[in-house]
Formats: sequence, C-alpha cells, structure tokens
Amino acid sequence: EAWTERYVSSTTLQRAFVRSARARPLRFLFSDAAKPHVTRWRALVGSIALARALRGRWAGQAHVGILLPPSVGGALVNIAAAFARRTSVNLNYTAGSAGMSSAAQQATLRTVVTSRVFLEKAKLEVPTGVELLWIDEIVAEIGLFERAFATLLACSAPVTWIERACGAAPEDAAEGVATVIFSSGSTGEPKGVMLTHANIASNCAMLEQAFHVAPREKVLGVLPFFHSFGYTATIWFPALSGLGAVYHPSPIDAPAIGALLERHAISFVLATPTLLSIYLR
Repeated sequence: EAWTERYVSSTTLQRAFVRSARARPLRFLFSDAAKPHVTRWRALVGSIALARALRGRWAGQAHVGILLPPSVGGALVNIAAAFARRTSVNLNYTAGSAGMSSAAQQATLRTVVTSRVFLEKAKLEVPTGVELLWIDEIVAEIGLFERAFATLLACSAPVTWIERACGAAPEDAAEGVATVIFSSGSTGEPKGVMLTHANIASNCAMLEQAFHVAPREKVLGVLPFFHSFGYTATIWFPALSGLGAVYHPSPIDAPAIGALLERHAISFVLATPTLLSIYLR
C-alpha cells in the first residue's frame, strides 16, 4: 500500500540518480580493474558526457544495444542511455551470435555499443544487422570542452536541461520502459521482458529496505547486465542508494573475485547458487 501511494510521485531512474549524486558527490560508487575509484560525481559527469557523445549516433532510436561486461564503462553507458531517454538492451553474449541477432531484431536495434578488447578476450561473434559503436573511440572523442560542459550540467542544470542536452527522446513518465531484458532462448527464441523505471525503482527500494545499507558498504558486481539481477542490483541500486559496486567481468574467476572481496571489504555478494558453489570451493 505504501508503494502504491508513492508510485504516483515516482520519478525516472536518471532523475533520482542526479539527486543522489548531488547529495553525496564524493562518495564512492563504481570500481573495476581499469577505474579503481569512481565517485558519484565522476559517474554523473561521465554518463552525461557519454550520452552527449552518443546522441548523434542514437538519434531516432527508441532502443539502443549494449554489449559490454560488468564494468564501470558498461554501467555508465546504461546510465547515459537513461539520460538520453533511450531503452537500453544489454545483449546476452552467452546466447551466441544467433541469440544476440534475434534479440537485436526483436528490439529493432540499429546500433550496439561494445568494446574491441572485450570482443577479442571473450572470443565473441557479433550480432548481425547492427552498427557497432566502439566505446574506446567514443570516449577518446570527448574533449576538454565537452568534459567541462558536462561538469557544468551536472553541477547546476535542471534535470530536464541535462536530458535535452543529451538528445533525450520525447518525455516519458516513470512507467516508461527503462530496459528490455531478454531470456536465454532455452525454450525457443529469446523473449524480451520490458522493465519500466518504476519496476526498477521499486526493486531498488525493496533491496534497500531488506539490506539496510550503511555508508561505504559495497556490492560485488559480477552478474552480467543482461541479467535482471545484475542490471538492477549492481547498476541502479548502488546509483540510487549509498552503496558502491565493484565490478569484475568474469563471474567464474573465483581467485580474482576472492581477492576483490578482501581488498575492497565488500559487504554483499549477489550471485546465483551455481556461482556461490564455485566461490565456496
């Protein structure tokens, strides 16, 4: 009943993130091997700059594809898509080229943001019928002026101005679709599940009430972003709460994950029973 009463005044995820980042700008938010300490402020500025760098490439697209592992870059691209009011579609790279191509076709994807390094290391075949946008090249295009402008927007601009500067699609309420999560295709063609901003926000509220997150606590981010648990609990739950997220691209790399748990004093490990059994061994 309490959530039903709050639903009418709920806002979009990116707007809630702006409030959170401005309230606690220096608090740790994301980490991976390449970027060991990203504050909420840096994440806000970075996601705005990415959205602005991608706005021309995302023009006219309601759904945008993302093919990146659990990482700071992957999280920031998903947040950038929210600022641009695009529905993110994180492709299931364990489904193979055919599964990803099916998902891309069903979601009418025209572009997919990915990384050459990731594709080479994971030995992935790319989905067909889409244009690949290389994240490293896009980041390299962001110059000093763009970074300064993104900082100015993050510092003082109303959220509607930020969205407009990011090339936002027409206005969506909280019931707008934030992401499409595709099934693995084990019972036929992958099926796309549409999750709204309110769906994700309600799950984040539930997680915060269940875990009673304290300042400076951290969650391990090994679940892929095409997994609803990984997308919600390791991108938006940290972004909207006081929690930080530490990413590692391979969920079965138990020795490296054990070292991360110790080094970062991680509080929460959110995983599947299969992964937890690997960690226990």
